[in-house]
Amino acid sequence: MYATRREPAMNRPLRVAVVDDNEDIRLLVALHLTLDERFELVGQACNGMEAIALLDRDDIDAMVLDMHMPGLAGTQVLRAVLKSSPTIRVVAFSADTGTLLQAAREGAAATVAKGNNLDGLLAALLREPAVA
Repeated sequence: MYATRREPAMNRPLRVAVVDDNEDIRLLVALHLTLDERFELVGQACNGMEAIALLDRDDIDAMVLDMHMPGLAGTQVLRAVLKSSPTIRVVAFSADTGTLLQAAREGAAATVAKGNNLDGLLAALLREPAVA
């Protein structure tokens, strides 16, 4: 079992929203989350505007954010999340390592390459943030 900042203190699953324009990937990540008792899937979005609309909710602890979407780019969404809801842990999700590096520079809590085992994504959601 992974140690998290939220689980022991609040004794509840980590509430996660998934944002990806690829429906197959979004549903696969959502399914992985729902099958793991450490997580609660609380929202899904297929583009940047829908992702930003999710920020009106107060029940999101973490967000899996695809960095390549039509319309608003993932970096734009990341900036909006960090500005309006800085407590949300954003995990950038992309096949492009350059984009992941940019997301890390922009403030993503973690980055995960698409195409890897989804267990790595779940671990990134739970990982304690580095203390600077």
